[in-house]
Amino acid sequence: HEARALGRLQRPGIAQNHEAGESGAGGAGGAGGAGVPFFAMELIRGEPILEFARRHGLDLPAKLELLARVCDAVQHAHQKGVIHRDLKPPNILVDDAGQPKVLDFGIARILEDGAAGGPGGGAGTLHTSAGQLVGTVGSMSPEQAGGDPAAVDTRTDVYALGIILYELLSGRRPYDLSGASLHESLRIIRETEPAPLGSIDRRFRGDIETVVAHALAKDRERRYASAAEMAADLRRVVRHEPIHARPATTVYHLRKFARRHRALVGGAGAVLAALLLGLVGVSLALGRAIAAREDEARARRVAEAVNAFLNDDLLAAVSPYEMGKDVTMRSVLDDAAAHIEGRFDKDPLVEAAIRSTIGRAYWQLGELRLAEPHLVRALALRREHLEGPHDDTAESLTRLGHLYRNRGEHAAAEPLYAEALELRRKLLGESAPLTITSLTNLAGLYRERGEWSRALPLCEQSAELARRFLPANDPERLSAIENLAGAYKDMGRALEALPLYEEVLASRRETRPADHPDILRMLNSMGVAYRAAGQPGKALPLLEESLAARRRVLGERHPEVLPPMVNLATACVAAEEYGKGEALYREAIALSLDVYSADHRGTLIAQVGLGRLLVLTEREAEAEPLLVGAVEGFKRVQGTAAPRTLDAMTELASLYIVQGRFGEADPITEASAAGARKAVPSGHPILLSALRRRAECLKGLGRDEESEAVRAEVERMAQARAGAARPGPD
Repeated sequence: HEARALGRLQRPGIAQNHEAGESGAGGAGGAGGAGVPFFAMELIRGEPILEFARRHGLDLPAKLELLARVCDAVQHAHQKGVIHRDLKPPNILVDDAGQPKVLDFGIARILEDGAAGGPGGGAGTLHTSAGQLVGTVGSMSPEQAGGDPAAVDTRTDVYALGIILYELLSGRRPYDLSGASLHESLRIIRETEPAPLGSIDRRFRGDIETVVAHALAKDRERRYASAAEMAADLRRVVRHEPIHARPATTVYHLRKFARRHRALVGGAGAVLAALLLGLVGVSLALGRAIAAREDEARARRVAEAVNAFLNDDLLAAVSPYEMGKDVTMRSVLDDAAAHIEGRFDKDPLVEAAIRSTIGRAYWQLGELRLAEPHLVRALALRREHLEGPHDDTAESLTRLGHLYRNRGEHAAAEPLYAEALELRRKLLGESAPLTITSLTNLAGLYRERGEWSRALPLCEQSAELARRFLPANDPERLSAIENLAGAYKDMGRALEALPLYEEVLASRRETRPADHPDILRMLNSMGVAYRAAGQPGKALPLLEESLAARRRVLGERHPEVLPPMVNLATACVAAEEYGKGEALYREAIALSLDVYSADHRGTLIAQVGLGRLLVLTEREAEAEPLLVGAVEGFKRVQGTAAPRTLDAMTELASLYIVQGRFGEADPITEASAAGARKAVPSGHPILLSALRRRAECLKGLGRDEESEAVRAEVERMAQARAGAARPGPD
């Protein structure tokens, strides 16, 4: 039962189940008879949450954030249809990185419909008879103490989280059950109110006391409806923002205003201004509170309508009676998309949510052209019908930005990413996970465009914020660190990138299966970094594994197959495996033309690589149209001063130099060398290559003195940046 419960849950905050089955005679390879059931769990090196807080001397905000992370993990379990029913301090370990891990789902209740939801829940697969006690007495909710299994739902776990928070803050449990009989203990839990937290320590009076009391309400209807709501209020306390667990009175909002703006209300002369501003703030806050309630109701209504549409139109189509027995996901999406137009004219936000879902599904299938109109329409509807800044709008901006970025349309993606970042900064603050993600997105876009002077500061900022505010294995934290590693690699600092890539890959392997997209992308990035560091022997197996897995999981024609294909071809050239490299480059060009266009970044990079290979194998006539086309394409897409454009120009000049066409190579080498001096750091591979070709061209023109001066400059740079190599198109 526990293995089944854990099998549903994939989150850093929950101990993972790696394998389950039978061993011995009845298991694999046995000769018959009963086997020994087993399951293998993640090894957690940590200590119970209370001991961790004491040993590390956590202050109040740190304790609240730690418990909020536990709430996040419990919320994930609830969303997957699992109610823990025995949450207590010994079942929550905290590792050395500060990541809490929820353990022991042995008596968890699993809901067959997979939606623990909240009130009502669903029928459990581990049945409990009326009057039967399940759980630890000291951590039981009143409904558990009453022995009514039908009354147990997600709010039972919320109650247990309230008990843990009470003890985490006060150092004692809300009820003293020492010496009490079982019957008396259960009566105390059902009928006695715990001492208010503020009566134990004055620091807890106010919002903290209210949050704990709200979680510990005897009547489950008065508790937080979800662990997520409790987590949100804990974080509001840390940020000195109004919590949702209490009425938004005028005095309350004035107090919160003063707390957040100490400098304004600190002096006697500012009291009147503070009161006036506070009254204005109260009006706005009351309006926001009403809007928040309306927004919550709207979100529920939209979710219900989306679920109805997906069930009635999307999932119903899977029936063989409707679409035959060989129905595909693409055909189901096509059929569902055909039913949207005009159906939700009176409820545009429902249409926006459905189009966003369908657009994302098309995109994940590699159908970018079909995804675009749905994502564009979803953004337009949310801009028009959501008042003020809203994260749904930020989500639509991000998804559409991803699509354009994936197609190489960086000019279209940049304003979308930038707007999403500003929205999330206003809504969530600088340190919120989604804000950090938006910062990482924009930094990654600048990286791909070769604007490294803009990319590197943003990459470093997002990685620093992620390390400070996100748990060790949080996916967004790892993405930010991975993006910084990519920036180092792009700038010719591959040896600095590799330990960061190793760190991210090790963390992701702890929580991801071998064929997960995050793992495959890491293999690709590390392969590029090893090649850039001049170690193609280490690069080849990583890139081959990434390419083979993407082909196996996504199919031969999916856009995500392109990056490892091009990178593997480049590594093959570095290893002098020219035949294999040529075949991969030609396949990559054909695939990119099929799923993207002639001006897509992937197409142009593959053209440059193939052109370079053809020059190396003395087939200059075949190489010239490829390199000329790539130079023109990069100029159109990225501009004349972009690093990729300059690199393509250098390769074209190499061709002319090999053919003795020094007059044609002269202006190209002059322009590429001058441009590279401005576009990339000193000693970067693109600059070194441009200067070498310039020196060769000058030598061919008989300008020996100038040529020697350039060669000497190259030698100084190469010695200072030993080991740098050309970046890849990851």
